[in-house]
Amino acid sequence: VCARKKSKKLTRAEKEAASREAKLGGGGASSDPSTAKEPPISVDLSRHLQVDLSIPGLRLVHSDPPVFTVDRLFSDEECDRYRETALNSEESDDAVQVASATFGGGATASNRQSTTWYLKYKASRELVRAALKLLPEITVQQCEEPQVVRYEMGDFFSWHEDKVPPTSLENGGQRLATLLVYLNDVSESGGGATTFKDYPIKVVPKKGSALLFFPAFRDGEPDGRTVHAGAPAFEAKWIAQMWIHEKAYTPVIPPGNTHEDFVRVGSISVPLQS
Repeated sequence: VCARKKSKKLTRAEKEAASREAKLGGGGASSDPSTAKEPPISVDLSRHLQVDLSIPGLRLVHSDPPVFTVDRLFSDEECDRYRETALNSEESDDAVQVASATFGGGATASNRQSTTWYLKYKASRELVRAALKLLPEITVQQCEEPQVVRYEMGDFFSWHEDKVPPTSLENGGQRLATLLVYLNDVSESGGGATTFKDYPIKVVPKKGSALLFFPAFRDGEPDGRTVHAGAPAFEAKWIAQMWIHEKAYTPVIPPGNTHEDFVRVGSISVPLQS
């Protein structure tokens, strides 16, 4: 009598890796029944960057202006590594801590309170790779420097737009897309939700999930409907974020940061285009 072959039990890390590959197109169709039942997304993106609407876990939160979320874009281990990369910035050249700034006069006590680290592309390959898969018509050169931002108890970012002011458009032109990934869970009562001023949109941070929206149309015209805020945090909140420009962007921080380093890492085959 032939012995029955035992099926191999996958570890949690193996399951997350397989799910992540499926989301980003590297592992075929997802077998997760919750994603299989999701109806097809229908949205007009004729004035925006195109989005791969077939990626499992992608959800349309608002259609006009378009706002998306993505479930489990990062694994728990990847989220933890981004936080560790930021916290270990003094011991490595992969990240550098700076004062959290924003266009239009920088950060002040009245509009923003947080801590920001700029990361090299080679240390942010999952974030860049996710952007390239979600937005299939962009290239690596359009990606601004990846960031990790920490909001501690009482930190916040009041109403703002992500657009680039006219005086700063010489490097890459306008920001066409905002992609951010929540690196830890925050409870409903823990604050820190991302909200939009003119629409009933509230995204509570969930570890590994992502938010995607468009500060400007594909022609570079800013979309004033995307004014948003990071609500005051009553628990620690961590995010990784990156903006996509309409043209090639030249990174300036950390020193020595280049798009070519991302390609040399070998995480994905992406031609650099001028």
